[in-house]
Amino acid sequence: QNQPKIKAERPKSTKRPLAAGIGSAFSLVVLKYISATYPASSRAVQWPTSEEPLHQSTAERRKLMVELSVAVVAVVDDDEVAQEPSNQAIRPQHYVSKKPKWWVALSGRRGTKAQRQAIARMTDRGFALPKEVLANFSRVNNRAERALEAEGYSSVTMEGLNSWRRNWLNQAFGVIEMDARQEPIHLAPHPFGDDIPSCNEKYRKEVESMFSYTNPLDHRVYGEIWLEIGFGSGVNMIANAKKHPNNLFIGAEIHQPGIGSLLGQIEIENEVDGGNLRVVPGDGIKLLSILPDEYLDRILITFPDPWPKDHQAAWRVIQSDVLRQMRRVLKLNGLALVATDAQCFDEWTMKTFEQESNWKLVSPCPDRKEWLPCVSYYEQKGINEGRSTRLQCWQTV
Repeated sequence: QNQPKIKAERPKSTKRPLAAGIGSAFSLVVLKYISATYPASSRAVQWPTSEEPLHQSTAERRKLMVELSVAVVAVVDDDEVAQEPSNQAIRPQHYVSKKPKWWVALSGRRGTKAQRQAIARMTDRGFALPKEVLANFSRVNNRAERALEAEGYSSVTMEGLNSWRRNWLNQAFGVIEMDARQEPIHLAPHPFGDDIPSCNEKYRKEVESMFSYTNPLDHRVYGEIWLEIGFGSGVNMIANAKKHPNNLFIGAEIHQPGIGSLLGQIEIENEVDGGNLRVVPGDGIKLLSILPDEYLDRILITFPDPWPKDHQAAWRVIQSDVLRQMRRVLKLNGLALVATDAQCFDEWTMKTFEQESNWKLVSPCPDRKEWLPCVSYYEQKGINEGRSTRLQCWQTV
């Protein structure tokens, strides 16, 4: 009874596994298709005919599959090169904000607990706009534009909507704007009155709170207003805010860790004089659509994702419709400054700007110490990998 049980060994099957048989059949079909589609002169591998034994041994089968995979990859690459136009041949198109799933997974990751707590505290202090308030402001603007489009645009209603947007954003950012008589401009009534908030009962209370939102920081007059789209960790924004205390710096960023890092650094150092820095969480390109006309003096786009492949061109931030929005929100002789270390994105930016008639190239580009004083972690990483920073400056005309 104490003797261990001896497990009887199962006899080895002489039949091939089902998966191996299916793989052999699939390989034969692929080989026949490629042999019929592509001539022998265009292939680096001599394919066996159907009369030849396809799998004589495990070693030969593995060797053949390796050759097959290499050849198929080579054929697919040749087809992509032949069918996909080059980067120079693609015409700039509309900006597509919806990104692939893998990019959304990276950009949507949460910040640390300390970063999220810093965002909440600094939002209450007025350094960052609440996401709910910004979403309702965008919702009201979209509803107003659709109503104007349905009823027909008129200069009176468009001017009234633009004035309301400008005054509300001044109130939300803590900006005092003077009129021609050097008197403060007060919040203008919405051109549609109470029709917009009352027609959306689901968000009625939120929209009403948005109408009355006021930045808790001290409101004051600023010399210039700059917008940086995609500020990363925010080191450049903090440096600019310290260097130009009379200007207001607005930063838009989609990554929560970057927002939390910037606001946490401001809270710890407490070196931004007068609170001349505001953070808008979200896509900076979408922010352009809700800004009023001629509101900004400079727009900074620093090291955006280059999306180097040709079929990813629609995801690049520089597009024809984006440049038209930038021209609308920039004042006359305003500047758009772009920094990148990707040659493909630099060439794309140059070509896209040249196709628009409301821009002219500023050469030489202004000294980077005036607008890009810091070397970020991303830029330093590119320098270490042998990439050089490329700068462009375009002026509105």
